[in-house]
Amino acid sequence: MAATVAAGIDGIRNKIPLQNKTEDFCVLPPDLETALTCLQEDAVLVDALGKDLVELFVATKTMEIHHLKSMEQTSGTDSFQNEYHLYFQNA
Repeated sequence: MAATVAAGIDGIRNKIPLQNKTEDFCVLPPDLETALTCLQEDAVLVDALGKDLVELFVATKTMEIHHLKSMEQTSGTDSFQNEYHLYFQNA
């Protein structure tokens, strides 16, 4: 939500006109890794959210990506059991 507000404020400050509904809108990034790169390169969002928060968010999501990619190398059942124990072993 903060990103949407920041984008709106940036549009107002810089007098960026709204696009017509018939115009093509930008395409979303195809995957999380690309989205994280786009976030890091977006000066408006980094300024609005804070550099430290963006760096922490990107680091956390990057660790999640590596974790999920490592799960792809095991069978589905093993992956589920590993994930279950990771979150619920002390429950």
